[in-house]
Amino acid sequence: MDKAFDSSVYATADEYFADLAKAYREELADLYDAGCRNVQFDDPLLAYFCAEPMLEGMKAEGRDAEKLLDQYIKLYNDSVRDAPKDMVIGLHCTYCIR
Repeated sequence: MDKAFDSSVYATADEYFADLAKAYREELADLYDAGCRNVQFDDPLLAYFCAEPMLEGMKAEGRDAEKLLDQYIKLYNDSVRDAPKDMVIGLHCTYCIR
């Protein structure tokens, strides 16, 4: 996670995710005001939490994959918390095994 944001701007991942969620809420509000009622987040990186090689890599680097996944779940919940009831929101992630 330490490569996702500039540590001179955000002291913690929680601060980064809170700011990102705020930006998503603002975007969802703008889309709704423009008439959009169906939104899909495309986040293929979430599928990495189902990939053993990625989980093993995180573990080898001393990262807590469960904590990071919880942060992503909180991000999406915080992002959509103010969405109007008639806005349909989906999440798409894909993982392909070769």
